[in-house]
Amino acid sequence: MSTAIPNNYKEVVYLKGHKGPVNALTFSKDGNFLFSGGDNRVVRVWNCTTTNTEQILKNDQWGSITCLTYLSADTRVQGLVDAISIRSARGIVSTYPREQDRAWFLHKRSFNEQAFAFNNSVDTQCFNQLNRRLFVAGHSGHLKMYTLDDSGRGGQSVLVYGLESGEM
Repeated sequence: MSTAIPNNYKEVVYLKGHKGPVNALTFSKDGNFLFSGGDNRVVRVWNCTTTNTEQILKNDQWGSITCLTYLSADTRVQGLVDAISIRSARGIVSTYPREQDRAWFLHKRSFNEQAFAFNNSVDTQCFNQLNRRLFVAGHSGHLKMYTLDDSGRGGQSVLVYGLESGEM
């Protein structure tokens, strides 16, 4: 029995701007923005309505972008803001909080940390919205957990766990 691939997908728009491979994509919670990052060491914030680039986030220390996660704030809690979490091939963890009521992400309030050794890439990450915890996993098999403060910035690394060794 063969499984047919649906052929009713149609290209609507072609977004241009990255030079080289795109390795990571994520949407904002409201679906109004798409974030893309890749080997050209930048994250582009795309407006999904106009298809224009709204903002380009760049940090010369990142290297290739390996993972993007939109950190959605609990709207029931006063003062919490959304943020974009950026992970790189050079083991750097970055979060950029969103300016309230705007699409801009603030470089001056960003959090950057060398989570893993220089060439130990961050392979994946996930966000627990209820507890404001961000988990990242490195290529070496280590996991780190971060707490996020009310401004959407990364807080202290509160847990490091080695999958291969079982060390905490």
